[in-house]
Amino acid sequence: MTKYESYKKNVLEASLWLSEQGYFGSHRGSGGNVSVRVNETAMAITPSSVKYQELSSADICVLALTFSNRGK
Repeated sequence: MTKYESYKKNVLEASLWLSEQGYFGSHRGSGGNVSVRVNETAMAITPSSVKYQELSSADICVLALTFSNRGK
């Protein structure tokens, strides 16, 4: 189990629940991305254009967050 596995499972469960409740307008598709911020430097997010019912936790991406001070 990776250190992000619980976050990935939570994102998957939330995606399925939101889809089943009709929050994405259709039970057949994917209505956008669902994500959670893991910590100050990472987030877990669903891939685009994949039906939620076809996802597994292995499909949830963990991305590094970087911040810029440009414009300040």
